[in-house]
Amino acid sequence: MAKGKGPYVCGLDAAVDVVGGKWKPLILWALYAGRTLRFGELRRHVPGVSEKMLIQQLREMEADGIVHREVYPEVPPRVEYSLTELGSTLNEALGPLGLWGDKNMERLVARQAERAAAERAAKAEKAEKAEKAEKAEQAEQERARKAAAQRQARGQAQGQLRGQSGAAAAEPARGGGASRRVVGASRVVPRPPTARGDRDDSGVAAISSTQAP
Repeated sequence: MAKGKGPYVCGLDAAVDVVGGKWKPLILWALYAGRTLRFGELRRHVPGVSEKMLIQQLREMEADGIVHREVYPEVPPRVEYSLTELGSTLNEALGPLGLWGDKNMERLVARQAERAAAERAAKAEKAEKAEKAEKAEQAEQERARKAAAQRQARGQAQGQLRGQSGAAAAEPARGGGASRRVVGASRVVPRPPTARGDRDDSGVAAISSTQAP
């Protein structure tokens, strides 16, 4: 076999190895009933397949002996694909499977639609939760920012009050010291008599503030 899986568990395992994947059964169905198609025609019969994928699938089916590839010596070269005898028998075996799909297609489509709707609802719920969490985080950050701004404002106000209180307390102290210096400078006391009897005209000795007791 092309994939080289070795011995198979059962006949179904061998058949699935040949037609496994999305595109091979559709290629078999397009070549059904002895059709011979060129590459472009075959691609139109298999909607959605890319050119690269179709080439890969055809090479594997050719290697498995399911598809025959005929190259005509023309310019430009013409290549046609058809089923081998083995491929025709495999296609016949897929007939009942195709009938089963036709019979249950509506049910399968409905289940797929339900699953898709459930997935969309789960994604929407997840997105809603993420949005709520983001908004809550932003609100918490805003509250923290406002609280920090309020603390900073209170600290600045308290600092200003302390500065004003200190200035008010220092002002009387400066005024009282000046009064004491003025009074001290003009203080006079009587001079005691000395042996020499030194007196001034008023009989009072003047003592400067530096000599006062």
